[in-house]
Amino acid sequence: MHDFKAFSDKSPDDKSTKCLVESLEITEDANKIYIRIKASHFLWKMVRRIVGALVEVGRGKMKNEEISELLSSLSHKKTAGGFRSPAASGTGIKGRGSIAEFTAPPSGLFLEKIEY
Repeated sequence: MHDFKAFSDKSPDDKSTKCLVESLEITEDANKIYIRIKASHFLWKMVRRIVGALVEVGRGKMKNEEISELLSSLSHKKTAGGFRSPAASGTGIKGRGSIAEFTAPPSGLFLEKIEY
């Protein structure tokens, strides 16, 4: 279970931003990449921002450690040094703005199925 507040738009204070991501699979064929995420539930824009961050890692513009830092972050807001993170005592991801800048476009993303 992780707090995905950094990967979502603002949530009302009474709603939890903690989600259990059970699996994340990346597969590809000749000209498409498929990303399947199975979770307890999703937050607004969470999947689009996860996908956007993965694209940035693939392009070499973001490091794996930066995603880990976002998962331990209290906020998606930028401080002077980057993202506000309790683990980094405010140093955050240097030179970065909000995770929102990595939000993948909605085209091509769809809900495959719902399980109860």
